[in-house]
Amino acid sequence: MQNNYFELNQKKLKELLRGHRTKQNLRQSDVADAVGKSLDTYQRWESSGQCLTDIYSLLSVFKALDFSTAEIIDVLGLPPLTAGEMEAICQDEDTLKSIKENGIYSVIREKCPDMNDFTLEKLLAILFQEHSKRLESRHRNP
Repeated sequence: MQNNYFELNQKKLKELLRGHRTKQNLRQSDVADAVGKSLDTYQRWESSGQCLTDIYSLLSVFKALDFSTAEIIDVLGLPPLTAGEMEAICQDEDTLKSIKENGIYSVIREKCPDMNDFTLEKLLAILFQEHSKRLESRHRNP
């Protein structure tokens, strides 16, 4: 689905929603509660991938189901990270700053000029949190 900010890959979203939920042994009602939506709403999202076009709802689902940065980029139809951006995400302590200066921030800003700063900052914060969790996981399980 095309909107003003991103091109949502609904087929991929549908597959990932169910896959992440079952991998985490969650019920649909668990995810619905986590994102503050009704069970019917979440079931509609998972069964069709449609109607989940509000960026705030998307971000909530991505966070609740631990989507990876690559999955978020793919589902939103953003260009893939460059090798330099991937290296920065994996190694740099100042990930958020690096992304803002070198990659995703400028791409989103270019493709979504009407997106407000709060929404963009929230998206970047979620990406940063996901990166931090991965770093912690690597340090615990070398």
